[in-house]
Amino acid sequence: MACAQAGPLLDHFSALRDPRQGGKVLYPLPEILLLVLCATLAGANDFVATRLWGERALPFLRRFLPYDDGLPSHDTLSDVMNALDPELFKECFLGWVETLRSSPTEADGPEIIAVVLRQAQILWGATGGWDLTLAACSRAGDGSEEKNDGLFPSRHARR
Repeated sequence: MACAQAGPLLDHFSALRDPRQGGKVLYPLPEILLLVLCATLAGANDFVATRLWGERALPFLRRFLPYDDGLPSHDTLSDVMNALDPELFKECFLGWVETLRSSPTEADGPEIIAVVLRQAQILWGATGGWDLTLAACSRAGDGSEEKNDGLFPSRHARR
């Protein structure tokens, strides 16, 4: 099955090098990054929640990357993410966030950026030393409701 391109998101993380020995890699770094980033957006606040979200979202993730070997354990997610260069990851992450901010076609850009940064702070603030500064960029919702598949919480959902 052909996969859609996960490029626009993962291109921003191409400077990251996989810290694992090549012959021992079962789960490719782009698959780990896509899982962690999407689960973070969906509200996962640790690697156990990330793995659980991934189980539910595997068909969604496979629209972008094959995940031939399924999903890594929460321990593998933690080990790999913590082995990445935190400063380089932060640069890559903030570069991606900047594209959200500057996208003229994304009316909800500022709100999305706030959610992304808030969730990243929750997940990675204590885990990998990626102390991301929250942007003062959220805005009030416009009251419209969007349909979604339940993988990502509604922006108007109460917590």
